[in-house]
Amino acid sequence: MKLIKNLLIVTFILLCGMSLYISCSGKTAEYYIDKGYEYIQENNYEMAIQNFTEAIRLDPNYYLAYSWRGLIYYFEDKLDEAIIDFDQSIRLNPSSYDLRWRGEALHQRGAKHNQIEDYELAILDLEAALQAFPDDEKIKNTLSSARIGHRTLAREIERANLVPGTREYIAEEHYQRGKVYAYQNWDNRFSESSSIKEMILSSLLFHGDLDKAISEWETALRLDPNHYEARSDLEQARNQRGY
Repeated sequence: MKLIKNLLIVTFILLCGMSLYISCSGKTAEYYIDKGYEYIQENNYEMAIQNFTEAIRLDPNYYLAYSWRGLIYYFEDKLDEAIIDFDQSIRLNPSSYDLRWRGEALHQRGAKHNQIEDYELAILDLEAALQAFPDDEKIKNTLSSARIGHRTLAREIERANLVPGTREYIAEEHYQRGKVYAYQNWDNRFSESSSIKEMILSSLLFHGDLDKAISEWETALRLDPNHYEARSDLEQARNQRGY
């Protein structure tokens, strides 16, 4: 009789330790999901997160718990945590609507990386976001900005390491000289009667000696065909000149 009693005690302890689906109190993962949702309705997001986390503890494969918790993290601007939860939700349920929320979170995080000039991380996030929203012009524009920033930063590092007398060094000198020619009348680009529209459009143009600028940039490209800025500015100057 004593042995049976001891076995029953041990069995009870083991059952209490098995918290995959049901806690010792008898509350299920579904219970904590429902409680978490109630706390969301009450704007008590801290308690909602605690309940969704408990649901995950009880059932690590319950994708809705990750989904709800990820949404709270997203709207609290905790994008790293949100993306981790969305990834887990999608892994457990590939048809989950979290594919779109993950795209939104990646876009927001990518935009933040872009703002602080962390271009490599920005590009990774924004390219992933574009997979969720392939036609989103805002994501495309932010990604374009990040790529330009990345190229510009890389170019600045290259400039700092240029060796005097090399073709690349001389090409950079021609490029910079071309910029001086292209912008030499920059301060006189507006008149007192210029409208806001005219000022905006005027700011997109060069206001100098384009023939000399084009000549310098062409020389820069002959010396260094990989000079991105010289190629870009040369194309704009030629378009502005009409050839």
